[in-house]
Formats: sequence, structure tokens, C-alpha cells
Amino acid sequence: MGLIMNQNDFKYVIQDLSKVYIGANYTYEELQNEDDMPVKMKEAAFRVFSMETSLETTIAGHLLTIKNTDRSYFVYRQMRLKLKVTSLIKDKNGFNTGYYKLDEFMTHLQQKAVQGECFIEELEIKKLYLAGLSV
Repeated sequence: MGLIMNQNDFKYVIQDLSKVYIGANYTYEELQNEDDMPVKMKEAAFRVFSMETSLETTIAGHLLTIKNTDRSYFVYRQMRLKLKVTSLIKDKNGFNTGYYKLDEFMTHLQQKAVQGECFIEELEIKKLYLAGLSV
């Protein structure tokens, strides 16, 4: 059972009082052109992420290849990034969705995501840490 996604699925920016939620299917180029995107996220995309990957790469695609020695890993860690990941439950033909810290994702789910057993839906970033970001 494959997952069918439209071109604009998981491309959004939602902000509440303390957090920013960003759809993981944005490319870094789209991220920089999005009016509602926080300035610090645009700056990180321009100064760090674009140096390690193509601007046409989606955020989710970049997170599938990120290593704990990459500069972007340290920037995402500084943001205290959490990832909303949906996994396919094979036995029950259902889905399981949860939030994971970057290190938890890299340890337990990154390889499954590469194999297509789960996918990243969104990034959750606390505004306090985003405001204090230095790149």
C-alpha cells in the first residue's frame, strides 16, 4: 500500500503563541519565498542548509540524509526541532503519528523513512529557541 501525496501536501506555516509548525514538503527555495516563514528560519535555510544541499531539496528529503556531523544537524538541534512522523502499521492497515526529537528520529526512524515505511509531515519549532538562533 503506497502513499499518494499531492504537490502541495504538507506545505504550510502555522504559528501559535509559542511554536511554529512548518510543513516538511517545502523546498528550501520555497521556504525562503514564503511570506509567513519566520525570518530566522529563512536565514538558516540561506546560510546553512543551502550550503549542504540543493535549494530544490525538500526539508523532509534533507532530514533523511542528515548526519550528526553536519552543520545543519547542529542548527536543527539548536532550534530544539521536533518532527511529526507518520508510520504505516502493516498488521492493522493503519497509521501511527507521533512527535520525535531529531536524535530520536535519526536513531529509530531515519532508515525506515528512507525505505518508505514512514514519512515526515511537519517540523515543530519553539519560537523561543528560533529567536535565539545564531547561524
